[in-house]
Amino acid sequence: MAGIAAGNGKDIAGAPARGVAPGADIVAIQIFSKFTSEDYCGAGDAPCVLSFTSAQLSALEKVWELKQSGTPLVAANLSLGSGRYASACEDDPRQAVIDQLLDTDVATVVAAGNDGYTDAVSAPACISSALAVGATTDDDELSTFTNRGPQLDLFAPGTSIVSSVPGGGYVSKSGTSMAAPHVAGALAVLRQAFPTRSIASLEALLKATGKPITYTGASTPRIDIGQALSHTSDKPGDFNGDGKSDAAYLYDYGANSDGTSHSALWLQTSNGTGFNKPVKLWDSGTGSWTWDRTRTT
Repeated sequence: MAGIAAGNGKDIAGAPARGVAPGADIVAIQIFSKFTSEDYCGAGDAPCVLSFTSAQLSALEKVWELKQSGTPLVAANLSLGSGRYASACEDDPRQAVIDQLLDTDVATVVAAGNDGYTDAVSAPACISSALAVGATTDDDELSTFTNRGPQLDLFAPGTSIVSSVPGGGYVSKSGTSMAAPHVAGALAVLRQAFPTRSIASLEALLKATGKPITYTGASTPRIDIGQALSHTSDKPGDFNGDGKSDAAYLYDYGANSDGTSHSALWLQTSNGTGFNKPVKLWDSGTGSWTWDRTRTT
């Protein structure tokens, strides 16, 4: 994960040219433990390495403390997860600190999971303030294993990704765990390019400028850092920098529904004759949005 996000591209046989943000630094926090019980590891798989939710919570709190002390953190990458969630898991114990990190300009980037769910992601990717990341192939096809659906925020490459492993070597691995650090690295690149923009606006920029990947039940953007960096168009309403006006809407489901709201973006087609399918940019989550106390601009 560290090599994908910020590998420096040393000239070593079998090494990739570099990571996404080779100029970035890594703060590594250990959250894993050795389990010896087959009740946790599965029959025949003990011992194994797993992570307590409490350890993840402590690590995220440490990230917040480091940010408060002046460490210029941009993103916390969590290439882990479990469970199946077709809707936002707002009762997850990690949500409060993930919300807190976003308020202090740190994104929490989480792997969506590798169970092949078509309408759900794992936890903590299901937390609405986290960035849930799924995996695609080099041909912009869905990776067969990736979780996906309305809960997903972004796609990034996650099939046959070559990166560093302990011992000084390099191997190819696949998973949404490989996709997530692509997004963490992308946010570091965008932070350098747009130092005055909030992390929330950089997340929105990645969503608005990504290539829409449409599949059954949803459409999710695959990150395109080049498009995001070239977002200099002065065309009114141009969200992805292609010189064409786009359309964004904030939608209230109303008091008679589940109390949620969301914003969605329609990007104009390349030939300017219509709009692509909408991409969800933000979802309030159940019960977290008071519509009558807002103003829309």
